[in-house]
Amino acid sequence: MKVKRRILREMPAPYAVNLHKIGGRQKAVFAAELNSLCVGVWADTLEQEVLWEGKGGTMNTFQLNERGDFLAIQRFYRGFQSKDACIVKVENREGKWEQTEIASLPFCHRMCVVEIEDVPHMVCCVLCADKESPDDWSQPGRVAVSKVPLRDGEQASFATILEGLHKNHGIFQGSLDGKETILVTGEEGIFQLKIPESLKEPWSYEKLIARETSDCTVLDVDGDGEDEIIAIEGFHGNRLAVYKRENGRWEQVYTYPIEFGHAIWSGTIFSKPGFLIGYRAANAALLLFQLREKREGRWLMDITVLDEHEGPTNAVVAHGKEKELIFSCSCSRDRILLYELMREKKDESLAN
Repeated sequence: MKVKRRILREMPAPYAVNLHKIGGRQKAVFAAELNSLCVGVWADTLEQEVLWEGKGGTMNTFQLNERGDFLAIQRFYRGFQSKDACIVKVENREGKWEQTEIASLPFCHRMCVVEIEDVPHMVCCVLCADKESPDDWSQPGRVAVSKVPLRDGEQASFATILEGLHKNHGIFQGSLDGKETILVTGEEGIFQLKIPESLKEPWSYEKLIARETSDCTVLDVDGDGEDEIIAIEGFHGNRLAVYKRENGRWEQVYTYPIEFGHAIWSGTIFSKPGFLIGYRAANAALLLFQLREKREGRWLMDITVLDEHEGPTNAVVAHGKEKELIFSCSCSRDRILLYELMREKKDESLAN
């Protein structure tokens, strides 16, 4: 495939990018690790809109409704300066984006929203309880849940659903085995949160994989109808691993060396299953993995090097009519990037 790269915008320390869907259109929402900008980029036109200025520490955003209102983590700053981390609700009011702080949640690093009986709940990953220094991991984090405050002046009220999780860094929300689920990660491994079907039911969880994991995603990589788990192992780790369930256990079927793994995404690229991995050290590359074949028990991947030396922190994909659009954050080089993937007769990918 042919890859066209472009710099969309220079901005200080872009860290988070999430895809929001509004009125049938897709918008990539970028936000920064430092006090900087939040910028929306429409996938179909690449038109840009500044959603806020002068605030940051944003680890991720999550769309709330079809109007495009969203939640965002703020004040989780570089070097784990995050005791004042909070969650804000960002609403489009008559064309002006307004922010309301709805929760103080120190060291909140990731979040998502699920609906239980049509009531939105935010699920938040707290990296740690506190820190005496950046290297202090003595106080484990937790996973906390609250109804999303919808009325003016209302604040979140959190309950802990999983505790004792060190380096609670990553979250995945999506489908596993055909059912909506949430996976969270930490030093203790990958945990599946079981979403209650009613407001009266309690939350529960199950440990799936007992290896230190920074981030993960889910995809039917080999197209056999059963999902695999793709993981960045180690905290900001040095190994990509793919797990397949065999006889009820998650077994490792593929690994690949990386350095300071951080960005992860899965889905389809030109209708074929594929996943992105970005890492921030060594050659600081963004890679696309797609299964070529299984040979004598080994998984052989086609690996497309989309870029190097940008150190992507996060990346998402928007599907266009004739091309795939990959939006990525180059935090260390202070810019947001777009990779346009177009079909080509000769596949220019590398094999591994």
